[in-house]
Amino acid sequence: MRGSAIPEDDLFRRVLRRHLLLVIVVACYSAVVWSIPARQLEEASSTALLVAAKHISKFIPQIICIVLIWRLFHATYVIRPANRLTWLNDDILAFLRDRERLASGIVAIALVSIGLATSARGKSLIPLLNDFSWDVAFMEIDRALHLGFHPFEFLFAFSPSSDVLGFIAYNYSFWFTLIFFVLYTACFVRPDSPIRMQFLIAFMLAWAIGGNLIATIFSSAGPVYYERLGLGSTFAPLEQLLQERSGRALRGVFVLQDKLWAMYQAPDDLSGISAFPSMHVTTSMLLAIVAFHFRLWAGVLMSLFAGLIMLGSVMLTWHYAVDGAMQEHLSPCFAGRPRAGSSARP
Repeated sequence: MRGSAIPEDDLFRRVLRRHLLLVIVVACYSAVVWSIPARQLEEASSTALLVAAKHISKFIPQIICIVLIWRLFHATYVIRPANRLTWLNDDILAFLRDRERLASGIVAIALVSIGLATSARGKSLIPLLNDFSWDVAFMEIDRALHLGFHPFEFLFAFSPSSDVLGFIAYNYSFWFTLIFFVLYTACFVRPDSPIRMQFLIAFMLAWAIGGNLIATIFSSAGPVYYERLGLGSTFAPLEQLLQERSGRALRGVFVLQDKLWAMYQAPDDLSGISAFPSMHVTTSMLLAIVAFHFRLWAGVLMSLFAGLIMLGSVMLTWHYAVDGAMQEHLSPCFAGRPRAGSSARP
């Protein structure tokens, strides 16, 4: 690929035009969320953008290393050039000379980072706008859908071992790394790729509509905090089972759950508690949908990952089972369908 010789003014206009819809989505989303007054959150909210910047500085170097390894693997087993290092060097130089692609990547990262900071504030507003009031209803719906039993009673009837639970917990924790890797990598995919823009817009809409709007309407804390909210000991048997079979991964889950509860109780801190809908499940299913546009095996792999995330959301006491059923309909609405003739090449 040759370096682009586009004049600066034309480059700016082209990049802005390609990202115009994403700009509108993020701008409207941010305008709504940041306009909602919440004095106790002002100081914490001001740090949200800094946190997003830290995520960028943390993940970008890792992404670069992984992409370089993948390109070397691609050269070795697909391209098979006479000299792999020469091919990789030319590949890197071609990318760096593509000013439109670099500019588009930087703009996309800035927009999604603002969007993620906005979602963090929006999530903290949930208990202020509508304190957790749907937990009992979701618990009852779960029991009605499972013939009078709680979903975890079915899942733990198979008596999963500590190793199985540990694997499920590690998979659930891996979501954070995977979602940011895919998100920031997608920012630097060819700017004319319709799937790239479709994914970025769908990702932002998922957080705006699912993670904030729907989460506020159906405000709930989740099974893990059911008893702490004074709603009874319905999920005490599940928590006891997890404690009995806890390993390193599960202990990490317990620490995170306690930390989120402490943040929720702090009057001037951001809150990360929200059980409906599960953004772990929503975004995992979104990744699976997008992965099918690239390779069949990638879609199958990501579908298995999403299935394990859905399973872990219930077994680790984060979410109600009815949440998973809702995601089957919610995520495809955000992702939509690619335009005819769209290419999935990076």
